Amino acid sequence: MGEQRISMESGFADQLALIRNTETQYPRVDEMQAVTGPGNGLGQHIANDLAAGAGRMHSVIMDLDRDLQALERTAAAAVADQQETEATIADELRATLARFEAGVDDAGVTGGADGTGPAAARQSRGVPGAE
Repeated sequence: MGEQRISMESGFADQLALIRNTETQYPRVDEMQAVTGPGNGLGQHIANDLAAGAGRMHSVIMDLDRDLQALERTAAAAVADQQETEATIADELRATLARFEAGVDDAGVTGGADGTGPAAARQSRGVPGAE
């Protein structure tokens, strides 16, 4: 997961650099017209470049949106896995506690009159209610 995150982060950085490069490479339209004049062939070429840049930016934004949705799905799956794991651990702890309170050890042996088993161990340690 860590490698995937690094890969995604570097991909985001590349895409953001492309956006910044496009923004700085093309000045405002009114500045371009002051230099090239309206209707000039060079002005049309620059306008075409701007349109192409806008298309690339749209593509980058769509890629970022797709990556974000994938990250959201991955995060939701991780949360669900964590919740399932926590529920399983809680169930196992409750079962272990119930066996302990019933005086049954891990091998299924109940503490008997001969002074062996978990009940006797609790009583020998002075645990309240272990008579």
